[in-house]
Amino acid sequence: MKEIILSIIQEISSELFITYKQNMLLSDKKKFNKCYSAIYLLEDIAETFDSYKKCDESQITLGTKYLMIYGVLEALYMQQQALNDLLISLDYEEIDYPKEHPDLYHIRNVRNDVAGHPTSRSSVQYTTYLSRLDLSIKKIKYEESKDGRFIDFDILSNIDKQEKFVKYKLEELLDKLKQEKKEHIEEYKDDKLTDCFKMFIYAYEKIYSHDCFYTQNDSMGFDLVYDIIESLKVKLNKRYTNWCDTSFSGDIKFVEQIYEYLLSKPEIINEVNEENAFLKKNLLENMFTHIKELKEMAKEVDIYYENNFEF
Repeated sequence: MKEIILSIIQEISSELFITYKQNMLLSDKKKFNKCYSAIYLLEDIAETFDSYKKCDESQITLGTKYLMIYGVLEALYMQQQALNDLLISLDYEEIDYPKEHPDLYHIRNVRNDVAGHPTSRSSVQYTTYLSRLDLSIKKIKYEESKDGRFIDFDILSNIDKQEKFVKYKLEELLDKLKQEKKEHIEEYKDDKLTDCFKMFIYAYEKIYSHDCFYTQNDSMGFDLVYDIIESLKVKLNKRYTNWCDTSFSGDIKFVEQIYEYLLSKPEIINEVNEENAFLKKNLLENMFTHIKELKEMAKEVDIYYENNFEF
């Protein structure tokens, strides 16, 4: 089961790396951390259960048995929590264990009885203790003081049951991610990012104009650049949640910094001397270099969508 679960988790991780879902997570640090912490924990617990089931009990001391039993009950509880946290971080409905899966919720109760709060359990304040005579890493028996009854718990069969459930839920999650990816591609495949750059050539050619280009009397060049950048940001926000969390952000910010700087420096824009003329020309060339880079990145993204996220 370990290899199956790890394989599904790897597929989920690959699906999360598709741009739109990854950017959704990057826009919310708390969700991002919760998501990947849950993924790593699910992988770790898959390894834990695999090792536990292969363990030779005849080679284990009494103290090690206790340690393993406490640990595996905690791992069962953590696996349920990690699965829920993964779903929550991706904006899916969490699992209501008491209502929807009482058999799995029973595992949580056993964990709380034996490895959670054995000396002071719940509001009615009952206690529990493990029967040492029946102690085994496969099955345990413990007594609870509330009703004075012994409770049997088959550890290995409950691991198997929970792993099958986790496998099913992870496969379900993977199917959702694939379906969302398909819908996302269909929604934006024809909404080209390169459409934002239709006026790029015209704006670029204006760099070499000598008739009051980019002076306080003629802001057409800046208006064209502004429109290119703003239309790109709108499209990026629409499909990726926040343009600031995309690979476009560095070049966008650089372009904005340059034209905002130039607009704040009339002596450079109006070329009051040779030095200012030199600065203006080089700043504009630099700005358009970054716009060219943005255009190439947009082209790559458009191709990526056309190919259904296949490289």
